[in-house]
Amino acid sequence: MSSRKNTRVRCYTLFDLTPTRINNQVRVQQLPYTAKDGITVNTEEELTKARNQQRNWETIKQLLGLRTQAQVDVEPYVINDASLASIGLKRHAGRIWTFEFSTEFAEVYDIHGKPLQGLIDDFDSIPMLVGLDEDCENLEPYITTKGPRLNTRFVELDEQEI
Repeated sequence: MSSRKNTRVRCYTLFDLTPTRINNQVRVQQLPYTAKDGITVNTEEELTKARNQQRNWETIKQLLGLRTQAQVDVEPYVINDASLASIGLKRHAGRIWTFEFSTEFAEVYDIHGKPLQGLIDDFDSIPMLVGLDEDCENLEPYITTKGPRLNTRFVELDEQEI
């Protein structure tokens, strides 16, 4: 057992994970609608997009919870014109969504001595909604955490980065 007490992870993804807080309870008849955090949707098209952005974020949170109760420390936000090479995504994209989360037990995602391998395995090939605010050509409609066409990557943060 490691001496690490917990772990904090940053995720980078090319999928639109904007947390709109627009859920299935919102109906077209309620438009215009303003969510608790101030996002307003005026049309049926805007409602569908905001709901799909939230669906992507909900999918991510469900995947994080497969092995443990992860705590989201920093909700998704966009990095514009980030250096994809420096974060390990060898794709062209103008926008990258990133967020951070932590777990109480450091080894919960480790498999056979490979840190975060459980996350990599759990997330790979999971379907996602596309056609939102992504800025990546030919983005597959599923998460890819293995192989040369990564669209999602996890990085364990050390204490200096927290």
